[in-house]
This record gives sequence, C-alpha cells and structure tokens, in this order.
Amino acid sequence: MSGRIFRVSPPTLMDFSNVKASSTQELILASRIDVTPYNYAGLGVRVHGDYSIAQSGAKIEVFARPDAFTTDDPGADWDYSQVSDLGTVTIPYNLGNIVPFFDGSGWDCSYNGLIHIVVRGTQVATQGAVQAILSVDLVLKEG
Repeated sequence: MSGRIFRVSPPTLMDFSNVKASSTQELILASRIDVTPYNYAGLGVRVHGDYSIAQSGAKIEVFARPDAFTTDDPGADWDYSQVSDLGTVTIPYNLGNIVPFFDGSGWDCSYNGLIHIVVRGTQVATQGAVQAILSVDLVLKEG
C-alpha cells in the first residue's frame, strides 16, 4: 500500500479569541487537494503550545470537506452548508497540561475528487480565549 503525507500547515497560532460570543469562524488551510488516486485519507493534528480554551463547549476543529472547484467556473464561491465534514479532529477546552497533544481521524475517500482542509473555532455564550499552536498533516493511502 503506497501513499503520501501532505503537510497542510506547519506549527501556526490559530487564534479565535476575537470571534463573537455564540459564533464560529472557519479558515481554509488548503484547497484543491486531489485525492482521486487514494482510497483512504486521515488528518493528524498536533497541539504544540500556546493552548488556551477558556470555556466549556468552546473548541477548535480541523476537518476536510469535498471541494467543488471546477475549471468550468474557477471564480465561484461555492456554498458548502449542505456538505458533511470529513475526518473531524476536535481540540477540546479541557486539555489542561496535556500539551504537546496529538489526535487523528480518517475516512474512506474513494468517492472524493478534490478536498479542502478547514480549521473552525467556536465560541460559546461567554466569549473567552480559543487558541492553540497547531500543525496539520494529511495522510493519503492507496489500495
């Protein structure tokens, strides 16, 4: 079984502390990743430091989504609200002193053509710190 590791993001501060209370913000880390030759994909997410998630329910999530890019309409801003997230890794509020921290999640990608990788920060009703230095890898396997 052959495959490859795709570095999505080196250690980078992901800071969602200024997102309004009871809101989320999504940032696309990578897009138009061709997974057609692969049957399995997995995300590996590391928390390197600067971790602070102050409120229960607040979180940072990293996940993949099918990417609708097409050369027929390259400038389109596609609506992904009805598309399911793939391989979600959640960084919870209660890690405490368990940093560095690693988690991963995988999925069958044999039906995907292109994907993009997203990080989402969620604030709860009381706004507080939601940040961590994260790195993200995408593991792709054939067969």
